[in-house]
Amino acid sequence: MVNLNQLLILMIERKGLILHLVGGSPPLYKSTENQLLPLTNEILSAADVKATLENVLTPSQKEILEKQREFNTAYSVEGVSRFRANIFYQRGTLAAVFRLTPPTPQSLEDLGLPNLLREIATKPQGLILIAGPKGSGKSQTLAALLDYLLENRSSQIVSLENPIEFLLRNKKGVIYQREIGTDAPTFKQALQTAMRQNPDVLAVTEFADFETMMGVLAAASSGILVIGTTTANGVIMALEQMIELAPPHYQQIIRNQISAGLEIAVSQLLLNKKGGGAVLGLEILIGTTNVRNAIREGKIPQLITLMNNNREQGMITQELYVRNLSKKNLINVEDAQAKVARPEELKRMSALPI
Repeated sequence: MVNLNQLLILMIERKGLILHLVGGSPPLYKSTENQLLPLTNEILSAADVKATLENVLTPSQKEILEKQREFNTAYSVEGVSRFRANIFYQRGTLAAVFRLTPPTPQSLEDLGLPNLLREIATKPQGLILIAGPKGSGKSQTLAALLDYLLENRSSQIVSLENPIEFLLRNKKGVIYQREIGTDAPTFKQALQTAMRQNPDVLAVTEFADFETMMGVLAAASSGILVIGTTTANGVIMALEQMIELAPPHYQQIIRNQISAGLEIAVSQLLLNKKGGGAVLGLEILIGTTNVRNAIREGKIPQLITLMNNNREQGMITQELYVRNLSKKNLINVEDAQAKVARPEELKRMSALPI
């Protein structure tokens, strides 16, 4: 059995971001240059990995892992940092990925998010949707937004997370962070409890099932500001996934509820920045009357046209945002081609004269 804490500390000393543990390989880490490198020369056996991971799991976590064959949680090395851990089975053996979490959330400004997001966060109710593929920084955006609310609103926030990545502090407002699998068994049960607490702001990091989504949308139209994150590339895909989560005979009800509650949907990508690092690529949809009507009438593809025709209100498509980053010489548009939701549209737009 290897010492997990020592491996994580060594990874940080080498400026690593992600630790990989899998049998038949040495511990590997991803560097800031996006390279995968061995952390030590020791080849781990499947038994080594199993013993290391089981040593840091509680009995209830082991039970969830055995039943679901994977488990997400946060892991802390005291005095060092927190990590987002994904422990799972592959080829019948245990493996894990530990992703370094910054000690405190960055500000909305530091992340490059629009002022519009702060303005909408002052609304008393409605839905703020944050979408993006895995690894696109949704958790950082959510933490930054919640931290901004804690600093500027005297409100009660309930955040249902899987897992908790950033430990947020009470300031002007108070927050209750509940980790699914640790503090509550399911999103559905945690949401039911949250509604009995009468929060001003509700954050949910996953629309785990139809019932949870129905509860979230109902909350957004009943005097609660709801912030939800979802794994989807682009706001169109995010909305379509929400609608398709419902049985066919309920989908019109979901469209009506999204239409009634949506204030803003932001989708984000992390794109390679020239010279190293990453830059945020955004898509922004605002819940104007025309947008709400299109959602209610099931005309989701028309939202692309509405984003293009209402840029003065702060809306923008993913393709235009990426093209603008390219014009500023921040990224290579060819690198972004494989990441955007509509690569052919980006290719067409990039061919237009600047």
